Formats: sequence, structure tokens, C-alpha cells
Amino acid sequence: AATTYRELLESKELKAGYPLIAEVTEHIGDLQVRNLGTIGGGLVHADPAADMPPVMLVLDATFALQSKGGKRTVAARKFFKGPFTTALKPNELLTEIQLPAPPKGAGMAYASFEQAASGYALAGAAALVAVAKGMITRADLAFTGLADTPFLAPAAAKLVGTQGDRALIAQVATLSVAGVEANDDIHAGPEYRKHLATVAARRALTEALARAT
Repeated sequence: AATTYRELLESKELKAGYPLIAEVTEHIGDLQVRNLGTIGGGLVHADPAADMPPVMLVLDATFALQSKGGKRTVAARKFFKGPFTTALKPNELLTEIQLPAPPKGAGMAYASFEQAASGYALAGAAALVAVAKGMITRADLAFTGLADTPFLAPAAAKLVGTQGDRALIAQVATLSVAGVEANDDIHAGPEYRKHLATVAARRALTEALARAT
């Protein structure tokens, strides 16, 4: 958890096993942030527009939390509770990020639309797609920037058992943002954010499928 973004980018093992983490890390902050900032610090900060949380969701990460009283683990999918709010207790530290091995040959991708000044996502989507014998066996899609907290989109499951044609991917992207209470601020209104999220989801799913082997 105390690994800096720069160390992540320099890790050959990470790039080989979890290329999506390295890919997203390249776009986090600026050079100074990547040199000094840590992946654990960013996750605990839980900015609702941060790039890394949706990556942790599609990779199904688990976080180890340590306190004087002992150690416990929390799934990333249950860790983010709201804007800048997590399951971390006041006396705990995030000490480890545990990642299961992705399905063999799974493709992963991230697409986002960034706010120009800050670099944070107005809307972004991370996707993981696994394929066997020409059919999708797993599809995960997660968003950031769209709502108060990063979240997985259940609609991605509609891709499982299909070849993931363009029309179905577009349908899944649209369904994934339907009914979401989108953020509204000076940078983007709710409907515009939903539009950006839909496009990001479509791009991420399409690229993840193309990368799956």
C-alpha cells in the first residue's frame, strides 16, 4: 500500500500481471505526485473522481487494514462508502493490497474524460473481459467520476455468454448509467456526465474485449 506510483511504473512484474494498474498510473497526477504519492494513500483518500478505485473494483482487490487490535481484510467492492469516505476506521491503516490472478488471457482497459485543470475524471470506466472459445466468460465494468462513489455496473453481466458485438456493448454501456444519480458541479451537469460515462464504458469494454486472448 505504501508503494509509490513511480515504483508501480517501474515494476515489470506488475506490468506483466496487472497491466491495467500500470496503464492507469501513467495518467495519475503529475511527475511530482507520481514520485511521492502512494497507491494506498490515493485509495484511502477516496476521491470520487480518482482513477484507481474502479481499477481495484474490476480486479476484485482486497485491502488489508491494520490497527493495534489486529488485522482485518475488506473487499474493495465494500471499501468505498461515499465521497472521501471508506470502511477504514480512525485507528486503522491500509497496509496491503491483495489482488487475485486475473482470468487467463483477460483483457483490461480504462477510458476517461478528464477535467483539464485537475486531471481528475469527469467520468471514467474500467473494464475487464475474459474470453474462452470465442465467448465472453467474465465481464466487469466500474465507474469513477459519475457518482458520489466508484461502483460496479451489474449490467456488464449481460455480456457473459456472448461474443460481445458492438450493439450489445453499446446497450450495456447505456444500461450501466441508467438510473444513476450523477454528480452535478461547475465542471459538468448530470446528463453530460452520464453521456461521458456511457462513451467511456463503451470504449473501455471494446478495448478490453480486443485485448482478451
